[in-house]
Amino acid sequence: MSAVRRRVLVGVGVTLALVAAAALWVRQFAPGQEPLTKALTARLEATELWWVNCAKALDFAEATMPERATDAFCTNDTYPTSAGYIANFRMPREGLAEGLKEAFPRLRADLEEDRHGVLSRGADCDRLIGCFDGESAGTLRPSRASHVTLRITYEDERTAVVKMTSFRV
Repeated sequence: MSAVRRRVLVGVGVTLALVAAAALWVRQFAPGQEPLTKALTARLEATELWWVNCAKALDFAEATMPERATDAFCTNDTYPTSAGYIANFRMPREGLAEGLKEAFPRLRADLEEDRHGVLSRGADCDRLIGCFDGESAGTLRPSRASHVTLRITYEDERTAVVKMTSFRV
């Protein structure tokens, strides 16, 4: 390929790239068109899954973050017919039941820990994954969860991963 032909092809390629970039820019900021950021935000709203402050998610469940919790992240799990949040965090297995009972006072107190440190609430829970759930005692405060569920997965001998799901229908 000759040097002249190569320069022409490069020039055409650069020109096409600039025209495409200009077209995208005009489309983004043209009257009546949403900016790209709004379009992305609308796309995220369509999935209805947002990162939220864990204090907000736990307040919805009338709970607090356990003192020894680490690696916490929370999401909004709201749908047109219900409101809800999901919180995920790690805790040491030692003292797990007491820490969760203290942080989640609305939940039932029949959580048991067997001799292997596995939490359970009876036959409806898998022996490898402890779980317990509860509803509000007495009257439910407005804008609070009507149902809260905790699911505990044992990561290793010392660490448990806790997933809180709370929702109001």
